[in-house]
Amino acid sequence: MKRITSILILLVLGATTALPVVALAQPDDRGGEKRENPRKAELQARFRERDAALGAAKREGKIGETTEGLVDFVKSEFRDDAKLRRVVDDENKDRRELYEIIAKETGGTPDVVAEQNARRNYQRARAGEYLKTATGEWRQKK
Repeated sequence: MKRITSILILLVLGATTALPVVALAQPDDRGGEKRENPRKAELQARFRERDAALGAAKREGKIGETTEGLVDFVKSEFRDDAKLRRVVDDENKDRRELYEIIAKETGGTPDVVAEQNARRNYQRARAGEYLKTATGEWRQKK
């Protein structure tokens, strides 16, 4: 339960950044601190590298956040941009891996972690950015 609480606190604290949340050091079963998973640090660096490109594509209305905690193209014609498609594919691949890592650490499931991140991304989205509803419809945030 402590681990889940720690993750939820980090999700709330992470709401000030546009990057997916990476849980920092977690207490181990003996009450001490264990080191951060080095793969999470690598993923965080990769998220930072893509942040500008993703932010620009969101502002241009080309991509948006989904209820699955991923990014997707608002219109199929935007998929023709090979560079942006690569950025989106890499982002989603890394998000899925991060959700797996956090789920293992917390004893949850990747789907629950992804849904929590999706809710945070929806709350943090800026006016004009697109959000995909559970029914698959794209809506612009007001």
